[in-house]
Amino acid sequence: MLAKLGILTEVDGTAFALYCDAYGRWVEYGRKVSETGPVIKRGGWLGLNPYVALKQQAFSDMRRMLGEFGITPSSRSRVVAAAPLADDDDGNSDDLD
Repeated sequence: MLAKLGILTEVDGTAFALYCDAYGRWVEYGRKVSETGPVIKRGGWLGLNPYVALKQQAFSDMRRMLGEFGITPSSRSRVVAAAPLADDDDGNSDDLD
């Protein structure tokens, strides 16, 4: 869908991979927080689970990359997309095969 809108092109692979990496970390750390709770016991003291901060950082990374692609409502007005790609007979975009 992003390619058809002209937002994601062949040269954007690394930037999109960065978003995917951040998303994967966000999911993984969220799972860890769900398993162990947001607060953990450390040497008799209660403290914030370190995975909470890691999850927040991954979320921040995701949000930044979404803005680069104009996917958030506020960033959508600042991104100028290339002309949409034409589909070939198979329904595939010509430039991304």
